[in-house]
Amino acid sequence: MMLILAALLMVTVSALLAYTRGLWSPWHGALSDLGVIQETRLLFNTGLVLGGIGITLYAATCGALLWLAAGTSLALIGVVTEDYTTPHFLLALAFFVSGFAASLSECRTPPYRILAAALVILWILHFTFRLPPGVAIPEYLSALLFISCISRGCRSG
Repeated sequence: MMLILAALLMVTVSALLAYTRGLWSPWHGALSDLGVIQETRLLFNTGLVLGGIGITLYAATCGALLWLAAGTSLALIGVVTEDYTTPHFLLALAFFVSGFAASLSECRTPPYRILAAALVILWILHFTFRLPPGVAIPEYLSALLFISCISRGCRSG
C-alpha cells in the first residue's frame, strides 16, 4: 500500500511541477503528456511504473485478476510513453477498463456506484463533445476512484 501511495505522490508532484511551470494544462492535455515533457517525464513515468508494480503486488496477495491487469497496464504505460501512440493508447485503455471493472467489483456501495456512473458520463461527454477538451480530468478522477477502492483492501478474487 505504501508503494501505491508513494507512486501517487510522485505523479501528483510531477503534475504540479508541470502545471506551475506552464508546461502542461490539465484542461487541454492528458496525464500521459507528463511522461514526455523533459522536466517531468522521469518522475511521472517512475511513479506509473512503481504504482503499477504496487497494484500488481497487491493483486497477487489476494488473487484479484482485474487489479492485476490494471497494475500491469499502468506499469507498462510508464514504459511505453505517448511517443508510441497506438500501443500507449491500448495500454491506457486496458488500464482504465480493468480499473473500472475492478473498482465496480470491489466497491459496491451506492456512493461508489454513483461516482462511477458520473465518471462514465464524463468520459462520454469527453469523447462525444470534447468536454472537457483534454482527457486529464476524466483520467485523474477515474484514478481517484481506483485508489479509493483499492485502499479498501481485498474483497474478491
